[in-house]
Amino acid sequence: MTDIESRLTNTGKAITYTGGSTPRIDVGQAVGGPAPEPAPDPKPRPTKVISEKAYAIPDAGIVEAPITVSGVPGNASSAMKVAVNLTHEWRGQIRIDLIAPDGQRYPLKPLSSEGGGTLNAVYVVDAGTAPASGTWKLNVKDAFTGATGTLTSWSLLFASRGGVTEASFEKTGSYFIPDPGTLTSPITVDGFTGKAARILRVYVGATHERIGDLQIDLLAPDGRTYPIKPATQTEPGGTLSTTYTVDASDSPANGTWKLLVSDIVGNSRGFLTAWSLGFPSIENQTSRAIPDSGSVDVPITLSGYPGNASRELKVHVEAEHEWRGDLKIELLDPNGKAYLVKATSATDTGQTIRKTYTVDASTSPASGTWKLHVSDVYGGSTGTIDSWTLTF
Repeated sequence: MTDIESRLTNTGKAITYTGGSTPRIDVGQAVGGPAPEPAPDPKPRPTKVISEKAYAIPDAGIVEAPITVSGVPGNASSAMKVAVNLTHEWRGQIRIDLIAPDGQRYPLKPLSSEGGGTLNAVYVVDAGTAPASGTWKLNVKDAFTGATGTLTSWSLLFASRGGVTEASFEKTGSYFIPDPGTLTSPITVDGFTGKAARILRVYVGATHERIGDLQIDLLAPDGRTYPIKPATQTEPGGTLSTTYTVDASDSPANGTWKLLVSDIVGNSRGFLTAWSLGFPSIENQTSRAIPDSGSVDVPITLSGYPGNASRELKVHVEAEHEWRGDLKIELLDPNGKAYLVKATSATDTGQTIRKTYTVDASTSPASGTWKLHVSDVYGGSTGTIDSWTLTF
């Protein structure tokens, strides 16, 4: 008994609060080791990855800022969007390249005659021959002496050729639409959990002698049919290039989705040229320190999506902390409404969080700035938020 009492006493950890300090028993250390860590949840497949870590741009030197993409099979997008934000005393002497995981180099910005100030630009890159997963690097070179600057943030977005943001699943070609009849075009989705997005984006590209003859529906993996475009019989011939928003939150995300393109009137011909599915899944992998007895906010911004968020919004958190139970995690919506993601626990002595939480955010607007609000409610231990992902 004396040995047990001694272990419980000597392995305790002090927690501080206003007016004093109290030792807290660490059962894991007392019995010879920390509490076992649970199996990590897989990180969701991202469609956009953000790094907000600031890098000084050396005078007449080079800085490389990494972003690591995981969980995306196959090759990258043929219309990858690279957003870059930096400040420099002479922007014209800055050259920027994107380096793929396999070493392929894609020029983004050449040298120019620009003056000083802020560069806030989005570049479109055909990276369809490079692997999607792996470490991408933004290579920023200052070609001359006499001026300095800072890379403040950059991001990768796997857009489609049709311009759909946050789109990772795309089919292109030239597919004849039966006259009259129905063309069925499948796309298989993987890498997600649970239901599909309440704000699923569906891009459709087609040419037809009478666009009004076309009726377009989306068939989900569970057999549900979502109307996309009705036949109007009033639209003339030409090109269809439109992005539709569908509430597909009653269907599973993973599985085979089918676009049904029907020509309901004869004597006209056309082709489906492209279509894509956009599942917004945005990762901010900027590491932030969690202040002892303090809090930190890490933002993710979504724009251009009408309506509200999902009732099964996924929040994936990756963090390290000396006493995991000290952490309270909340999701703040664009209006400041707080959703509890993780509560504190006096008995949780683990140190790692690799977990996906589900939040009913169906009363919150989808577009705007969301924040992961992480609070350390007790003193005496520290940690970091390594990354978090918001999947709609």
